[in-house]
Amino acid sequence: MVAGERGSRRAAFRSRQRLVWSCILSAAITPTARADDPSTPDRPAAPPRRLAATPEAELPFDSPRAVEVMGARAISDQHRSTVAEALLESEGAQAAWSAPSVSTVNVRGLGTPRVLVLQNGVRLTPGWSGPIATPLGDLDPFLVDQLEVVRGPASVLWGSDAMGGVINVVTQRPRFDPRRAWDIGADALLRFDSAASGLIGHAAAAGHLRRLGLRAGFTARRLDDLLGGRDIGRQRYTSYWQANADIAARLDLGPAGLVDLDYTRGERHDAYFPSTAGDAAFSRVRDHARDVVALNYAGKFPRVFLHGVELTLSAQSLRTLREGFRPEANRIDRERDETTTVSARAVLRTHVPYNRLSYGAEVAHDWISSTAEQELITEPTRIALGRGRYLDGSRFTQWGIFANDRVNIGSKLAFDLGGRVAGWRVDVPADPLSRLDATNTTRWTATGSLHARYAVGDGLNLVAGVSQGYRAPDVHDHTALGCTATTYEIPNSALRAERNLTAETGLKLDLFGVLEGSVFYFFTYLTDAILQSSASLPTASGGSTSTFYCGTKADGTPLLVPVTQRANAQHATLHGVETSLRVRLGARWSLGGWAAWTHGNASLDLPGNFDEPLSSVPPLRGLGGVRHEDPRGRWFAELVVRWAARQSRVSSADRGNLAICPAGPSPCDGTPPYAVFAMRGAASVNRHLRLTLALENLTHESYRTHGSAIASPGFSAIVGLEGRAP
Repeated sequence: MVAGERGSRRAAFRSRQRLVWSCILSAAITPTARADDPSTPDRPAAPPRRLAATPEAELPFDSPRAVEVMGARAISDQHRSTVAEALLESEGAQAAWSAPSVSTVNVRGLGTPRVLVLQNGVRLTPGWSGPIATPLGDLDPFLVDQLEVVRGPASVLWGSDAMGGVINVVTQRPRFDPRRAWDIGADALLRFDSAASGLIGHAAAAGHLRRLGLRAGFTARRLDDLLGGRDIGRQRYTSYWQANADIAARLDLGPAGLVDLDYTRGERHDAYFPSTAGDAAFSRVRDHARDVVALNYAGKFPRVFLHGVELTLSAQSLRTLREGFRPEANRIDRERDETTTVSARAVLRTHVPYNRLSYGAEVAHDWISSTAEQELITEPTRIALGRGRYLDGSRFTQWGIFANDRVNIGSKLAFDLGGRVAGWRVDVPADPLSRLDATNTTRWTATGSLHARYAVGDGLNLVAGVSQGYRAPDVHDHTALGCTATTYEIPNSALRAERNLTAETGLKLDLFGVLEGSVFYFFTYLTDAILQSSASLPTASGGSTSTFYCGTKADGTPLLVPVTQRANAQHATLHGVETSLRVRLGARWSLGGWAAWTHGNASLDLPGNFDEPLSSVPPLRGLGGVRHEDPRGRWFAELVVRWAARQSRVSSADRGNLAICPAGPSPCDGTPPYAVFAMRGAASVNRHLRLTLALENLTHESYRTHGSAIASPGFSAIVGLEGRAP
């Protein structure tokens, strides 16, 4: 045996040894204080907040669904730069990155298109920049007041896309001090991250004058190329800068309710991506901006048949400018997309003995503008192309009516019975390039859910349920055309909605906030899944071709990629286990952790049908930590370990995905295991200043979360200074 082989085996043994110890540690310890920890400053106050999981105002422990809530302090203590990064320590979701500024999210093995993201209950338009990206990357982590992760289908309440789950970002709003006629305060933060040589600044001010409250905030971050672990070094094309701004106004109408007006803006610039078309080629999102404005009214009425009402009107705009630099072809490919969305939602609540009925309706309409052009590098010549990535003038409308009834049988048993009738319409002009006729399609669907909660005893709830979810094919599915990283995609106007059915059961434990935990088992059946399937293009000679020219390779040879088309061509089954445990040892110590495992198999509904692992399913993974803190919140220190086993179950689509198989489809061993440790802490200098420090990836491990195209950061020191006045 040569020395190199012995060193490789020793390194593999050490990696397995770290993974085993991290699994043992995570069975007994907890990472950070959660929103529902009794000693944290951001513990939800009575009455409980209304969650995205159910229409009722209740604590997560009382919900019949699998739901996790993280408060502002818990997210702040993680020292994260984005909202998606906060999900790294959530048992309910796994985040991955195709670039530092473009994240995806996976809930119960169902990827980003099947996870609905809300901001204060407002549906956020998906980020259609290259690969499907979660809107979480556009949000400001310092604006978050509460982050809710609902596991399992929630289409009855929220409609399309809520198949794997729902992530609801509740933002900070003005607060009223009943002891004062007016009040004003401000906070600021400055943070440095060594792994990205990044600097983050944040400032906000809030106050109220009698019944009117105002809040405004601004955040800016500039991140350089990301430093990976061990021998990876600085990763090219991973720098970017981002800015966020928010304004919120709240009017207290007394017994008549509250009126909220919120505006948020997030913009990203110069986010680069490597290209397969030669070493000198690259792509970038030059400009990306999202604006969201929402007006919400929530009121309660002492009437028998109308106990409460909530009305929401919103408008949002998503704009993206992408550029692909192709030196070998002497050109720059430029695409501009803009999606404008308006939506309305109304929810009414009626309380009668033993029943709490919530019912309502919603509608959302998208307008898509998309253009493309080519510019020569050596001379100022621009050529307008026949169409952009999407067909200009396309429209997508979805609507639905829904109802959910909470039935209480005695003091121990409660049922949630819900249903929705929904529809959508896709209007797409004729395509001048693919020569497809105009599409004007209207479809309908119905979904239902039944969940139950039984109070076995004080602090112990047994929950079970069955629920359906669906995802309506949108404009991206119907009209996407062009070269991707590995294929040339052509449109398909005959797509049906994806659907799933999930059955789950679990136990929830909460003994006076001292011992908390849960265990869930779920089984999901997925039908009509949309995926890329082989296709062909007609040729001038009357034949057809299954490949397309998408540039030049580094060696100067043509880059020919397969032609693909989206199709309802798969059904699948998934099942998994999610478990968590947290223990408080007195007023200063807490221990706990969580682990999650998902297993998925898929069958292709195509000629030559075969079974294989479902694509992008995360591996067995978990997290644990131990925390020591001051009961009055003046300081804390914690040790955290986050780990994942090897994911060797990869599908044929995974083998063509460079994020999962960076060395190519064969051989592909999937995503290697990892275990990374972090130490974090903070201390208040006085009532106005707080120092924070996080040492992430202490062993400088080289690793990637499953589905990430870039390596996660190596060792990094994150130093911060927080200020508050008065």
